[in-house]
Amino acid sequence: MTDVSNYSPRVGRRVERPEPLRCEECGIQATAGAWGWRGYRIDDPEEGDMPEIGFFCPDCAFREFGPLLDHSDTDIWS
Repeated sequence: MTDVSNYSPRVGRRVERPEPLRCEECGIQATAGAWGWRGYRIDDPEEGDMPEIGFFCPDCAFREFGPLLDHSDTDIWS
């Protein structure tokens, strides 16, 4: 006989917990708020890769992609 004492109405549903953010460059793990982290598309659509987002810590993001644009420095937002 099957023991149903621990039965949950969620049986059959998979609960997935997201992995913590890790920097694509240095591998450091983000803190809870991930303040200053940036996400970029890292796949190559011309190669037929599936879409993939990579996350970068503030130091690596600045080194790899430069500073974020300040909208007051450009005319495109006028």
